Amino acid sequence: MTTGPIHLQDLLGMPLGALVFAAVGFLFGFLLERGGFGDGRNIVAVLYLRDFRVPKVMFSAILTLMAGAYLLGALRVLDLTAIDAPHTWLLPQLVGGLIFGFGFVIGGYCPGTAVVSAVNRKLDGLAYLAGLVVGIAGFAVAYDPLADFYNSTARGAMTFPGWLGVNPGWVLLAAALFAFAFFGFGNRMEAYWARKAAAPAGREAESKAPAEEARS
Repeated sequence: MTTGPIHLQDLLGMPLGALVFAAVGFLFGFLLERGGFGDGRNIVAVLYLRDFRVPKVMFSAILTLMAGAYLLGALRVLDLTAIDAPHTWLLPQLVGGLIFGFGFVIGGYCPGTAVVSAVNRKLDGLAYLAGLVVGIAGFAVAYDPLADFYNSTARGAMTFPGWLGVNPGWVLLAAALFAFAFFGFGNRMEAYWARKAAAPAGREAESKAPAEEARS
């Protein structure tokens, strides 16, 4: 029997559904913190090709979800067409992505990791959340003049299989190949920076050795 996505709130009711959501959110934040995502330096290090823990975790999560959804769809357990895909407004979302990207580079956080940082009483995380609130308020004030642009270039619910006209399995395969190649590149870059960081320490140890031998 094929079924659509299960809505836990409808299945469990209130307040049990809300408690489950809160527990999942708490666990998600805990895992972010344990993964080092609460430190903006670890996140920005990705942009300098020094630390790839963030994309490794995110790609792993995305691939797990994609593989699980595809398998359930292939087994006719889950109706993939019943999953609502967010609609696309091309130009507004491109501009929003650029603004978000600049904020990500400057602040070192996305909204979720900023919350994790703020919970740990880090001032940069608190400042980032304050800026987020100001930005939301500013957009609300400026919405009317921006409304035409905000609602322009609507493309509906776009997905890669629908856009490319291929079976979702090919998209899953392409994503997996890209992720594995990216993981390999990330491992090489992390090893390179580790060797570079260890080189000065090795030279310093070698320079101290003759002096210690002379004293002995």
